[in-house]
Amino acid sequence: MKSEWWVYLIGILVVVGGLAFGAYKFRQKSRVQRVEQQIALIESLQSEKRYGEALDQSAALAPRLKDPEIQSRLERLTVQILMREKKVDEARKRAEAFLKAYPKSPNLGTIHYVLGKIALEQDNNRKVAGQHFEEVITKYASDPSSPAALLGLANLDVLVGELLSAKTRLDQLAEMPLDSELRPSVEKLLGDVNTQILKSAQLLPGDELYEMKRGDSLDAIRRRYHVEADLLQRINQIRDPRMLKAGRRIKIPKVDFSILVNISDNSLTLFNQGKFFKKYRVRTGRTSGLTPTGQFKIQDKLKNPPWEDPATGKIYRPGSPENELGTRWLKFDRPGLGIHGTIHPDSIGQYASRGCVGMLKDDVEELYDLVPRGTVVTVVGERPKADYGSTESTSETQHP
Repeated sequence: MKSEWWVYLIGILVVVGGLAFGAYKFRQKSRVQRVEQQIALIESLQSEKRYGEALDQSAALAPRLKDPEIQSRLERLTVQILMREKKVDEARKRAEAFLKAYPKSPNLGTIHYVLGKIALEQDNNRKVAGQHFEEVITKYASDPSSPAALLGLANLDVLVGELLSAKTRLDQLAEMPLDSELRPSVEKLLGDVNTQILKSAQLLPGDELYEMKRGDSLDAIRRRYHVEADLLQRINQIRDPRMLKAGRRIKIPKVDFSILVNISDNSLTLFNQGKFFKKYRVRTGRTSGLTPTGQFKIQDKLKNPPWEDPATGKIYRPGSPENELGTRWLKFDRPGLGIHGTIHPDSIGQYASRGCVGMLKDDVEELYDLVPRGTVVTVVGERPKADYGSTESTSETQHP
C-alpha cells in the first residue's frame, strides 16, 4: 500500500513538472514572439522614415533582451537607423562597440558597411572605406548591405579614375534586384561612368582603333559603323573632319543603341547592346493615351529646329525663346511624334506634353549625339490613375 502511494506521488510530480515545463516553454515562445513583433515594428518605422520613433522603441526594448543573437540584431538595426537619422557620431561609436562585443556575429556586414560609409563621407579616408567595403562583399556577401558596399567600391574606383573597374561593379549591380532607394544611385553613377568611358580614349571589348586611309571621310565611317559623326568627333577630339589625314587613328566604339520610354514614371532609358547605359527624366502626354505606346524608329534628326504652333500656324525660328522644341528634334516614324528639348524645364517629370517626349536641354543634346537614325524606340506603360486630371485642365502645361 505504501509503495502504491509513492507511485501515485511520483506520477503527480511528473504531471505537475510536465505542466510547469510546458508553461515555461509557452512563456518563452510568447516572449520571443513579442520581441520579434517589436523588432518588426522598429523595421517598419524605419522604412516609413519615422526614425525618432524607431530609436525610442529600440531603446525601450534593448534592456529586456537576454539572447546575444537578438541583441546583435537589434543593435545592427539601431546603427542603421542612426545613420539614416544622420546621427553619424553616435552611429560610429555604436558600430565600433559592436565589432568588439560581437566579433563572430553574422550581422557584421552591415556594421562594416556603416563604418566604410562614415570613413568615405565624413573622414575622406578612402583606404579605410575600401577595407570595410571589401570586408562586406568578401565575407558577408549575403548581407543586405552587400550591394551598397559594392556601390561604395564603385564610387572609390571613380574617385581614382578607375572607370573600367567601376563599370564592372556597376554592371553587376544593375542586374541585381535592388531596392527602390539604391537603384537610382546605381543607375545615376553607371550612366555617368558609361558616358565618360564612351567619350574617352579608353577601349572596351568590341571597340576598334581605326587607322584612317586615303580617301576616308568621317561621314563614310559613320555609315559603315553606324556611329554618329558627332560622337566620333567628340571621342577623338576632331575639330574639323575635313582636316583628317591618312594614318590618324581614331576610336570607333561598338554601339547598338535602343531606347525605352516608360510613361508610368516618365523615364527614358538608353540601352547599348541590350544593357543599361543611362537613364533620363522626361515628360510625356498630358492626358492618358496622348503619348502612344508601341515600337517606333528615329526617322530623322535635326539640330536647332524651327517649330510651327499647330494651334495658330505661326512658325518660330530656331533659337526663339518661344520655340517649344528647344535645340534638338528626333523625329519618329509616326507623324507629329518624337523626342525634343523644351523651354519649360520645370515640366520634366510631369504629364505635360501634347504627345511628344520632352527632355532637358543638356540631356536631349547628349542623346542626340549618341543615337543614330534608325534607332528603335519602345514606349511602354501608362499614366498612373491617381494622376488623371492633375494637369488636363491647365492650358499652360500643353507643350509639344
